[in-house]
Amino acid sequence: LSDRQDLYLLVVACEDQLDQLKATPGLVDGGDLWREDICNLLLDVGRRQDEGLASYVDILVNAAGSVGHVRRRSDPSWIPPGLVVQAKQIPERKAWTIELKVPFSSLGVDEANFPKVWGANFLRSRSPDRGVWIDRDSTEDPAYMNFEFAWRGNAAASAHRPDRFGVLYLQAGNALPETLLKALADLDLHLVRAGAAV
Repeated sequence: LSDRQDLYLLVVACEDQLDQLKATPGLVDGGDLWREDICNLLLDVGRRQDEGLASYVDILVNAAGSVGHVRRRSDPSWIPPGLVVQAKQIPERKAWTIELKVPFSSLGVDEANFPKVWGANFLRSRSPDRGVWIDRDSTEDPAYMNFEFAWRGNAAASAHRPDRFGVLYLQAGNALPETLLKALADLDLHLVRAGAAV
């Protein structure tokens, strides 16, 4: 969900062992956040599909609302200005939730050239102490092997593959990638003529 200023995300993580959650309040991303019960929001603004250091945004949030950020994988100290996070447990529903509000401006989005098409993935990981990691060979890396739920799964043993992200289409956007516009034109499909906003 979005408006012209912000992207909104609600995560509902079903969990029948809420009493065993690993979620440290106030934890900052110092390398250990991934060891807890977390969700990842990975955004490839404009869907560049570039694995390089200037590629995409990764925002990690644990079940207590602690946040870690890796902006385009190159600046772990980056904190998106205006980011709002709320987390809570709902025992009667056997779930915990995260609500995020991410300002587009903090992602470097220019309103005059606002991409309609983004790459994205959403992951939920249980703590390695009680997730699928406990059944894995000890030589495997739990950081890669413990993503238990993914919006767009892949067999690459890493979530950090923007070329394999899913696709978001934002109506608030006003710019399409040149490659998509060319492909539509080659098919004689004209969005303006069809009444679609571009």
